[in-house]
Amino acid sequence: MSRIERKDVFFASHDADDRDAGMLPSPNDDADMGDAAPGFPLWFEELRPGGEGEGFLEKRSRNSLMFVRRPNDRLLVTFDNLFNVGDQSPHRAPWAYKYARDVNISHLGVMAHVS
Repeated sequence: MSRIERKDVFFASHDADDRDAGMLPSPNDDADMGDAAPGFPLWFEELRPGGEGEGFLEKRSRNSLMFVRRPNDRLLVTFDNLFNVGDQSPHRAPWAYKYARDVNISHLGVMAHVS
């Protein structure tokens, strides 16, 4: 396991003001099924049994954590905001999941279930 330097770690959070200002994607941007198989969430292809990805999804009563390790030695850490708290869609993914996948960086996403 390689050591990740502080300069290679990115922390991101978002709120409705940033999204309204056009600075951030809308919460539905990550829900775009794009190249995922119909009926499955976008992240399932990487983390499913037999998938090519390495990582985990840990669900708890108040939050869930999803981590996907990718070859690049950069880590993106994201946090949900209150807008997403009630979203129980099976296609829900951590904020910026698709972005992290597209640029091939590791991603730790924290998803809130209660406020």
